[in-house]
Amino acid sequence: MGVLNSIKGIVIRGENYDFCFHLYKSYKAILDTKNQVGKKSQNPFYGSDLIDENQLLKDYSQLIKNVLLSKHLKNSSNMFKNITSKEHIYQNIKCFGFKEVRYERHLGEFEEYLSFLEKIFPIPCYVFNTRNREDVLKSMKAVDFYTEKPFDLNYLKTIEDAFQDYINGHPNNTFHISYEDVVTKSEKLKELFTFIGVTCSEQQIDKVLSLRHSYSPAQQHVRKLQS
Repeated sequence: MGVLNSIKGIVIRGENYDFCFHLYKSYKAILDTKNQVGKKSQNPFYGSDLIDENQLLKDYSQLIKNVLLSKHLKNSSNMFKNITSKEHIYQNIKCFGFKEVRYERHLGEFEEYLSFLEKIFPIPCYVFNTRNREDVLKSMKAVDFYTEKPFDLNYLKTIEDAFQDYINGHPNNTFHISYEDVVTKSEKLKELFTFIGVTCSEQQIDKVLSLRHSYSPAQQHVRKLQS
């Protein structure tokens, strides 16, 4: 997230407690309602046939845009300091999105959910970021990270397999990178820049990696880094 946000014109927000997944669930509820075809007032689903699915998706798209690119955006970067109009702010952003870690809770609806995101995000792309599984478990234990299911190496493999299945089926708008690729500044990290369509700057990457990026670091030397 830090690396992507260092690129001019790109805004990647942090986690949002599965906000978009809740939109997806509401979308499914609306479609179920619409399918009832309640044309008469005697019907318990009266008016459901009038629901405009296309307009709903447009509303969702604008809503998530407003959530991620709020009015406070103009105060968050010098690149927007002379801009007062929200629409002008939007025009200066080439790509926007968010980071989330809660996809593992929805593996049964994983592909359907990401397909929904493609309906509300223009030209979407997905960057899958994984890490050595043993290190993931150590990190989760160190910060007492809450999960709905017990995590072990097998479950982490199940999650990664779901990611890889989606990547295999959608090669044009997906990219897989590892935590190790980022911290070692491997060729894969440079490929990420190419995937997005921007030029890689090693100086820019070094600056980002010199800052603390952590939920609650267990390592003493990491805690001393200032973000």
